[in-house]
Amino acid sequence: MQKCGLVLLCAFALSACATARNETRNYIVFFAYDTATLTPDARNIVVQAAANVKAVKPVRIDLGGYLGQGPTARTDSALTERRFAAVEDTLAAEGIDRRLFAHVPLMDDVPLPATAVRRIEIRLIED
Repeated sequence: MQKCGLVLLCAFALSACATARNETRNYIVFFAYDTATLTPDARNIVVQAAANVKAVKPVRIDLGGYLGQGPTARTDSALTERRFAAVEDTLAAEGIDRRLFAHVPLMDDVPLPATAVRRIEIRLIED
């Protein structure tokens, strides 16, 4: 019985580490409808990401966004490019090298709520 408890405790601890790792390596920035302006809350998320970039020192920062392609796309690519720029400009203002940024198109196989396509995902890639 004691072994079972120990195994469960270890599994819980490992899952907590994995969850914490993902939380500090991935960020989602939402935008209001038809705008590329960062809200104060969105800006705070980007600033938090920048602080973690300095600590983690990733090899690349993937910026994922809907580029107006694919069967479920509901945003135009020019707007998404402006959203990429808003996130990049804020990261750069926080001292992050622009050469780390890579744009990644997002597409989903299922229909999404409107707010889901109004986001930029920031992913810190370590390897």
